[in-house]
Amino acid sequence: MITSNKNSNSITITNCGPVDNLVIPVQPGGTIVKGYCGKGKSIVLEAIALGLGSHEKGRVSPREGTKRGEVEVCGVLLGVNASRITRNGESEVVAQEEFSLGELIDPPHKETDARNRYGIKSLLRMSDSQAEHAKFYDLLGGKESFDAIVAPDAIKSSDLVDMAMRIKKALESKARDEEAAAEREEGKAAADRNAADGLDLNAEDDPKTLQAAYKAAIEYHTSLVQKDRSYRDAEKARKKAEETLAKSAGKYTGPTVEQATASVEKSKKAVDEKDAEINRLIAEREKLNQAIMNAQMQHVSAQQIHEAAADVLSAAQAHEKALADANAALNLTLPPPIDKELIDMAADDMAAAHAAMEQAAVVRAAKARIAQAKEHQHAATEHRKKAAHLRIAGKATDDVLSQAVASTRFSVASGVLMGHMPDGRVKPYYALSDGERTMIACEEKLERARAVEPEAEKLAIIDLPQRVAQDLPPSVMERLFSMAAEKNACIVTALVDDGELRAEPWVPRETMATGGASNA
Repeated sequence: MITSNKNSNSITITNCGPVDNLVIPVQPGGTIVKGYCGKGKSIVLEAIALGLGSHEKGRVSPREGTKRGEVEVCGVLLGVNASRITRNGESEVVAQEEFSLGELIDPPHKETDARNRYGIKSLLRMSDSQAEHAKFYDLLGGKESFDAIVAPDAIKSSDLVDMAMRIKKALESKARDEEAAAEREEGKAAADRNAADGLDLNAEDDPKTLQAAYKAAIEYHTSLVQKDRSYRDAEKARKKAEETLAKSAGKYTGPTVEQATASVEKSKKAVDEKDAEINRLIAEREKLNQAIMNAQMQHVSAQQIHEAAADVLSAAQAHEKALADANAALNLTLPPPIDKELIDMAADDMAAAHAAMEQAAVVRAAKARIAQAKEHQHAATEHRKKAAHLRIAGKATDDVLSQAVASTRFSVASGVLMGHMPDGRVKPYYALSDGERTMIACEEKLERARAVEPEAEKLAIIDLPQRVAQDLPPSVMERLFSMAAEKNACIVTALVDDGELRAEPWVPRETMATGGASNA
């Protein structure tokens, strides 16, 4: 930025390139350098840019056949030698040569994305905005949250536009991860909810209650089975007793117990008598050997009769006992018979109780999965929220660039440089017409130049490249010069015509209508 006295109102170029000597008046509005191709118009504009503060030497060099050229730009004197350019004095006008209109209005790229990046970078250079990742911290609530999401590689850039793109890409990638996680959780939630399809969730599912019912059903069924078995065992014993009685009554032909007892007693008495007789005869052995032998024979016979009687007694006693047992069995009261249908019903109840237990386990599992589905759905919602927040943060990287651009006429949206029209419309800047882009860019450059001196007491100079001005219709040029005049600024540009190199100041149309000088 350069300031000077108001008295200097011209630019003089001597012995530079093909230019011998050219005086360019500067005034509120503008001045157009005209001439045929090759006459030096571009070199004149480059020389003016050098005088206003540009650091690009370009093609400015001494005129052929001379050792030194000079450029005097509103108080600044440039000495142009073959090897270097010297600078003396202080400018008496306001300018901002770090703001290149040519780069902004017509970037050296054909692809729209490349043009947008170039234009944004141009504005950032003009705003002196540095590539600092701290500018993006607030998008995620602070440095800690930012570092947790954005990898260090995404912020390794010396270019703020590139850094913003990398951060946006990282946030969008993380958002996709969150959305994928949300879809997985939603899938789990749907699967858990479907687990209850076809189930009566209002049915009893308390395991203790159902276990008690199942146990009662088992006990009842078991008691019926045992009663049925007892009845069958008693019935079998009764039949066996009847068979025993029938069998005994038909086959036994011996004496009664009393008769057999009497016989045994009688035979026993005979044995005893014979024992006594033997003892007596033994005493008279010698005399009675024959008698003893006979008695012994009789004794054996009596013994055999006695044993046979004893056997008959045992048989009679066994028969009597069998009869008594059979009668006792017949006299027993049989348990009531169990209806098989009742046992089957008990078995059905037991099976139903067991099935209820198993079904309850299924229901409990389904209810647990339904509760789990809510957890998965909640997790999915949280992932969706995080994804939405990350996508919002990703879009907000454009806001960071817009803030860094620091302009009311330019902003960034989805990586696109947006131009703000005077009527309030906002459109992609490089989709605007040449005239619209030029008007917005010139107003922006003038505003930045005027920011040094808001009172506008000093004249501001804007150099507009010939390649831009050449394609503008006269109406747009008129609007540009009128805007500059209102803000005490001079737009210096160049146009091709068939004449010699010259500089013509702009004259408003109203002046022409009243007979003033012709308008450039």
